Amino acid sequence: MKTLMRLGYMLALLTLAAPAMASGTDSATVTSDLAKSCTFTSTPPAVVSIAPTPGETNIGRLGYTCNFVGATHLVLQLPDGTNLRNGANTVLYDVFWGIPPNPVTPGPYQHWFFPSNIAFDWITANAPNVEIGGDYFIKLNTAPTIAGTYTGVISYTLAP
Repeated sequence: MKTLMRLGYMLALLTLAAPAMASGTDSATVTSDLAKSCTFTSTPPAVVSIAPTPGETNIGRLGYTCNFVGATHLVLQLPDGTNLRNGANTVLYDVFWGIPPNPVTPGPYQHWFFPSNIAFDWITANAPNVEIGGDYFIKLNTAPTIAGTYTGVISYTLAP
């Protein structure tokens, strides 16, 4: 009986010494960041031949997508301005991109872009990852008069 009483006493001491278990809730925040980016989905061919006569030529589609909604910055870099060059001889051309706010195709009173490096600021679609694009036109203003190959380079740079 003494042993039984000692055992009961020890159990009582162990129960009193045990720490109380607290209850409650906690949380964790999980994040993941994706930087803004834009990608060309289509560009005109690397080499485009146009007729040596004044007028408009559709040289292909220029399109892009961005993974956000907001302003997109596009720069057309033209080292010779909008001049096709054959040595010292030049022929002036203009460029047109058929996306809003422009119409799909150029018209007689539409805005053509003139010689220089050209910066555009476009608003992306109201939904991310939706292509914005349209046909890209070159308008040769005058016909070349001296035989030879006339060339010009247009580079496209796109950034958020």
